Amino acid sequence: MALVVLVGVGAAPSVHAQFGSSRVISGGFTGCFEPDLAYRVGDRLSVTFTRAGEIFHTQSGNDFSSFGGVSQSPLQASSEGRVEVTSIILLDVVYAEVAPGGSDTEIYLVDNNGGVFSNPIALTDNALNDRNPQIDVGLSGIKTIAWETVLTPASREIYVQAAGDTHFVALGDHISLASSSSSVAYIAYVRAGEAFYRTLSAGVLGPESQIGTINGVTSIDIERRADGQVDAALSAGNDLYFAAGDGSGGFTAPVSIATATVAGEVDLSPEVAGRRLICYAEAGEVHVLSDEGSGWVLETLTSGASSSDPRGLVDPHGDAHVVWSQSGQIRYAYDGPPPAADFVGGPTTGVLPLTVTFENQSTGTISTTIWDFGDGTATTAPNPVHDYTDVGPHTVTLTVIGPGGTDTFTRTNYVSGTLPPEVLSVAKVSAFAGQNVLHPVTATTTQAMQGFQFGMVFDDSNLEFHGIDFALSATEALSPEFVYTDYTPGGVGSELIVAIVLDFVEPFDGRSIAAGQNILLFSLDYTIDFPLALGTTISFQPTDGLGQPPLDNIYAAVTGVSVHPFLRGGRAEVDGMPGALFRRGDANYDQLIDIGDPIFLLAHFFALGPAPVCPDSGDANDDGMLDIGDAIFDLSFLFSAGSTPPYPFPGVGLDPTDDALGPCAP
Repeated sequence: MALVVLVGVGAAPSVHAQFGSSRVISGGFTGCFEPDLAYRVGDRLSVTFTRAGEIFHTQSGNDFSSFGGVSQSPLQASSEGRVEVTSIILLDVVYAEVAPGGSDTEIYLVDNNGGVFSNPIALTDNALNDRNPQIDVGLSGIKTIAWETVLTPASREIYVQAAGDTHFVALGDHISLASSSSSVAYIAYVRAGEAFYRTLSAGVLGPESQIGTINGVTSIDIERRADGQVDAALSAGNDLYFAAGDGSGGFTAPVSIATATVAGEVDLSPEVAGRRLICYAEAGEVHVLSDEGSGWVLETLTSGASSSDPRGLVDPHGDAHVVWSQSGQIRYAYDGPPPAADFVGGPTTGVLPLTVTFENQSTGTISTTIWDFGDGTATTAPNPVHDYTDVGPHTVTLTVIGPGGTDTFTRTNYVSGTLPPEVLSVAKVSAFAGQNVLHPVTATTTQAMQGFQFGMVFDDSNLEFHGIDFALSATEALSPEFVYTDYTPGGVGSELIVAIVLDFVEPFDGRSIAAGQNILLFSLDYTIDFPLALGTTISFQPTDGLGQPPLDNIYAAVTGVSVHPFLRGGRAEVDGMPGALFRRGDANYDQLIDIGDPIFLLAHFFALGPAPVCPDSGDANDDGMLDIGDAIFDLSFLFSAGSTPPYPFPGVGLDPTDDALGPCAP
């Protein structure tokens, strides 16, 4: 890209960063023309363009990766089908379109406040062709819209509309529109090769005045500068001119700032952050003049290409954005810094629930921020605070998207939590469609308990719930004397309440569940629907305050104290059907968990005994290895109130954790 300082226009200019390489932002579309752009709150760049008689919209917030329609019927095929877009709060788009049931074109307005575009509002209704609409939203929020009505191929009338009133302006074409800081609308136009303007203030049109005495004017554009005055850029013959607002409502004499034979319309941007642009096409190339208060600097963005319709603006950071049509595609160039993702957070270790505050340290202009916390949740908040309820470790990823592209930064295994002493958990399991599942609910506690309350919200949309099952649980071994269950079906809001009292009927014998880790209290008994898509996830979340009267999840300690445990939700994820199912801890594969299983493992390790036909069933502690630790784990569970084997247990099922152990023999 060529960078040229135009000597003699002003003092030595302050040269801004050069534009980076342009990129296509119209996706795989071809035949795209007439782009325009607007900057919105939140550093979002919106771009519109036409293709095959339709208007499309895209934005930097999604890295120009999706495209929505704006118009609702085909546009009039015309070289003057210009679409104008602007934004103060709403995104406003004006365009000319064939009237329903007619053959003439009318002017329509649509707006967008961040969602979908509104239905079109017709601004004209006549039997003539209305073309080349322009829109300006003043600092007071008043929308002013101007357009040309074609009388004959050589004669056009100019109209302006504001506050619901329409005014005839003059004969002419090549219209442009801008508002001063005092909410005076300027309407500039060309007639017979000369440039003119009128003002509209409080519904009253001012007299027609000429902008300089230049002949052969082919295009004009006016825009507001930082002090509220209105400036003008004009093309005539082989020159490009600039006329500044004179401070009294008029313009200074136009001054040539570049030698150029402009093709199409010249485009002047509003002055923002002390900078403004003039964009134009010449001989199929796109050129940008930039002024930061010290003089104009010329940069050529394309070379020897078939380019047209350039439009540019300056954002609040002083960076320039330019779009144009090139070989039927919309291209975009930007001279600001690309987004670079970075963040820190803390604390990154601690007892669950662990609250981590993240600080976004990304640089560059950023439209969209996407956090992936590594626990299945995400947010677009710029500096989020997140509560972790799983041990982890959790890998955290930040993606930032801006006009300059997309960048991602990852901190691997960044957040790790430790469980508190009292925990109530629903397991995370894998199952297949049609499988009957025994889904463990376990307790970790430092105190022996005489009973417990359990409440859970879950999604029964894709399963048939049968109830609870005490098989192989610590509860079953103690023959509880009071068992209460209440299942309320309801799709994603289904509820289950369970209450257990071990010793309820005289004589009281003091039976209790001993303190320990991962004690199996009971299993949820259900059958997953068939068929059901792979990857479907069914959630189970222990929840306080269910039922009437409301019940919390508690352990009834033998000391008489109600202990409120930390609640860990679980899930069932639908996987493919394996060749064989297994039960964790069943090393000898006889469908039982008993003393024979640790003996089988010890014989295999130390007496040349056979290997387990299902390695995962022998991996009692689920560490991905077969070793003496598995035999010790089985013995501890069977005889020392040790931890319950991880899923699949107590029923058979799929292994929810990946490891290098071989498959089960069928």
